[in-house]
Amino acid sequence: MADEEGAGGKKSRLHITHAQNDARYVEQGMLLFLAPDPDSAKDLARMNKKKNGRPFEYSELTIMAIAGVRYNLQLAYRSCEGLAISALGKKDAPDYTTLCRRINKMNVTSAEGCVEVRSKGSLMRLIPDGTGLTPSTRSDWIRHKHKVKRGWIRLSVMIEHDTQKIVAFKVTDERTGDSPQFEGLLEDSLECLGIDADRLLGNARQERSDDKKDQAQSRPADKKDQGDRQSPRESDVIEQAINPASTDEGLEESIIAVLGDGGYDTREIHSLCKKLGLYSLIKVRLNSNSRSKGKGRARSLAVQDQLCGSKRGPKELAALDADERSKNQKEWKRKVGYGRRWLVEIVFSAFKRRFGDFVMARTMRNIINEIGIKVRIYNELLDVAREAIMRA
Repeated sequence: MADEEGAGGKKSRLHITHAQNDARYVEQGMLLFLAPDPDSAKDLARMNKKKNGRPFEYSELTIMAIAGVRYNLQLAYRSCEGLAISALGKKDAPDYTTLCRRINKMNVTSAEGCVEVRSKGSLMRLIPDGTGLTPSTRSDWIRHKHKVKRGWIRLSVMIEHDTQKIVAFKVTDERTGDSPQFEGLLEDSLECLGIDADRLLGNARQERSDDKKDQAQSRPADKKDQGDRQSPRESDVIEQAINPASTDEGLEESIIAVLGDGGYDTREIHSLCKKLGLYSLIKVRLNSNSRSKGKGRARSLAVQDQLCGSKRGPKELAALDADERSKNQKEWKRKVGYGRRWLVEIVFSAFKRRFGDFVMARTMRNIINEIGIKVRIYNELLDVAREAIMRA
């Protein structure tokens, strides 16, 4: 629930009173409370419409509520059955086999309920990162006794800065890094936010085609890089979006910036962001060069923007030593507000304190469903907490 202001590292926290702090936790507990669903008949009629085979007897909301209690309190399915009997009555409570089957077949593969209204001239920040979770089928005893690798589950997420919601996630094992998951995360994030990625790609191709025609008519042939050198820096555009009062004119269109650490510093990711019209605020290595190697100039321009300072170009970059590059990159971080990327670590901390740093399922399919349910509940708890703070 923190808010930051300014382009640099200056931060200010949203002041929450003790009454508001108490209210948000009370409201979150009420969300996880089991109670008869008054709309269960309508939901069951919708779920059983044109369904072949045995009809559903319990609504999706009831199963999701029991799953939320299970993953918050780390309960077994038989304990969840007893909890449902005490809250709903034996007649309306599902047994543990039904709970196991329904929860593992919910197939929550993307973050739901993340609706973001993007106004004209606004700035949206998407922050990708990954963390590790402990699987239930691996233990120190198994590793010691059978000489096997313990292994772990990698959770890659994309969060939205302002709402702190997890808008997309991917689940793999420890053999997969963060950068291979980026494209899937970005596609799911745009879909969750109501943005058509195919339309963005079509607009980008049309804009590049129009730019080439204009450059062919107006730019001399011996000045190959003049158009790129005169193009506005991404850092200048982001600074204008963060501090609109510092300039006379505001942004005409809303922009999306991706804040990533060095694990996402690849030519493919920079090029993908460029094609979609996104701003790739991804930290590059200090010893990076500006060669494109036939994969577009997106990363080359990003390297020059971060490491060259006020000037930009391969010659200027080659003339800088490590200290000057580090100084220029620190100024770039202050300019674009790169420190806001650390918000994803706060999200990981809150997620693990709520649900634990482990998974209870055993197969990869059930692990993905479990994490999907946890992500959905986490986003709902954020909405409940904000509403409780506003009312208190």
